[in-house]
Amino acid sequence: MTKQIYSLILCLVSTSVLAKDFKYNYKNINTIASIICEALPTTAQANETVVSRFNVNRTKLNEQGKELQVEVNGTCNAVINHKSKEIISFGQELNLQFTINKKISLTGQVGLDQVQARFKGKRPLAIKISNPYTNELQSIDIARTRWSNKNTLINFAKKDNIQIRSKGRIIASEIDSTLKTASGSYYYNIWRFSTSGCRTHAKISSEDCDQLANILN
Repeated sequence: MTKQIYSLILCLVSTSVLAKDFKYNYKNINTIASIICEALPTTAQANETVVSRFNVNRTKLNEQGKELQVEVNGTCNAVINHKSKEIISFGQELNLQFTINKKISLTGQVGLDQVQARFKGKRPLAIKISNPYTNELQSIDIARTRWSNKNTLINFAKKDNIQIRSKGRIIASEIDSTLKTASGSYYYNIWRFSTSGCRTHAKISSEDCDQLANILN
């Protein structure tokens, strides 16, 4: 019995540490977009890079600022030959819309798939990606995620870095505004309104990733 109580307390403490409220800063919003891009299957050859880019636009819907709309637009998982700079695949168009008032909602589309998030209070619990034509449904559990309270370039405390946990494993983690995913993608400068992400067979610098992402514009 004592061991069971100790395990329960440990679980509650762990959950409370990770499960911060979701603040609508660039870091958290770009991370949501990154998770959605990562959920889409994409393959690339040895001389190719998977490239994503998205922009965030925040709009106050009333003078008090209590109602906020956030839009994310961009591209998920284009494939570019990093030697010839030729676009092999244009990827999937990404459009997301957060609406924040008394209730919080996230809806959108990536390629042909519909995107919707489930919230509990101010914390997203899961992201659902569904295809209306094939009825395929993918649900990404993010209830035990540690979100960022501050939209800063550098974090001086490890606990301030974003950590995305899904089904008991870490699928993405941040170090000073660079988000690394379990698949090996790097999303750079997530603290800005514009973010580029790249996945290749060797780590790519933020400058080289931005250059490849600029080809998509």
